[in-house]
Amino acid sequence: MVFYWRERRVEMKKWILIAVGLIALTVMVSTVSSVPVLTDKQQLGKSIFFDKNLSINSNQSCAACHGPEAGWTGPDNVISFCPVPL
Repeated sequence: MVFYWRERRVEMKKWILIAVGLIALTVMVSTVSSVPVLTDKQQLGKSIFFDKNLSINSNQSCAACHGPEAGWTGPDNVISFCPVPL
């Protein structure tokens, strides 16, 4: 009788591991599919924003100063709130 319960316990552990694995796989698939796809125009803007070759010395992109940690504006409040002359 003891052997039967050990066998059942091992079998239940296998099913629990399979269930956990399926749940993890489902979460991974739903996370990957929720990543937004950029349009051609958005991809062009992203490429320009991160392109170092557009600077005078080809060593600094717009993102160097206007990064996500600064809210995409700039590290300096004066720069961030001054309108840019066109």
